[in-house]
Amino acid sequence: MSFWDHVIPWDEVRRGEEKLFFHHVPRTAGTSLSHKLRETIPSYRWLHVDELLGAMQAGFMYVNQAGAPVEAAALGGHCHLSDGRWRHVPDHVRFISFCVLRDPVRRVISAYHYLRRRPDHPQHGIAKRYTIREIYQYGLGRALQINDGASSVLTDVRSDRQMLSQARRALRRYTFFGLFEELEGVARLLRRTMRFESEFFIPNLGRGYEPPPPPTELDEDTLKAIKMYNWRDEVLYTCAQEEYRRRAEEEWGIVDRVIVSV
Repeated sequence: MSFWDHVIPWDEVRRGEEKLFFHHVPRTAGTSLSHKLRETIPSYRWLHVDELLGAMQAGFMYVNQAGAPVEAAALGGHCHLSDGRWRHVPDHVRFISFCVLRDPVRRVISAYHYLRRRPDHPQHGIAKRYTIREIYQYGLGRALQINDGASSVLTDVRSDRQMLSQARRALRRYTFFGLFEELEGVARLLRRTMRFESEFFIPNLGRGYEPPPPPTELDEDTLKAIKMYNWRDEVLYTCAQEEYRRRAEEEWGIVDRVIVSV
């Protein structure tokens, strides 16, 4: 029996209840952020799912293995999100949603080197065998989520033509979003929105690994390939930076500088 066979409908969720949804775009400090959220929110009230549809249709309540009803407070994970899935959340629930975006070139480099050092990952062999340029040459980028990886996660469309417009709409629907290059701003927004304690911060769980090379150390053909296969993500990220600056000052009360990617 699958997990979703046990889910209890939205109308069982108490009126005014807060629900947090962290939409995890790969290689945006999501593991570190999820780790901290699980420390702040009791782990039994945290659901990590790779398929969001069931959760947003049915609510955040479920029956655990012991048969007892449990009301989850937060949901997070990698999943594709369509326009229609936002409509499943009823008005009586305070639904707080957010994601973090990262400079696309740096995200691709990070993803590639992450896969190379993770022999337990299904795509490890591809990353170990081929260079980034060869991965694109052989049409393997989508499997490694380095073909417009952020735009594709923020949507569930098959058409590349629709992907960017839907991803930009998704950004406007989140309660807030953050930038990897400004993680303290993400922590501040969570402290303010979720009323976390002032000590809440996002740890660097990647410390100890050799950092990936910066874009300036890539050869010209590799950099050109990354940009060609991630042009939608580059447009999305530029829009996100502009929107972040505007909303940080006008809506979120954050006036610190935003680090512009290079």
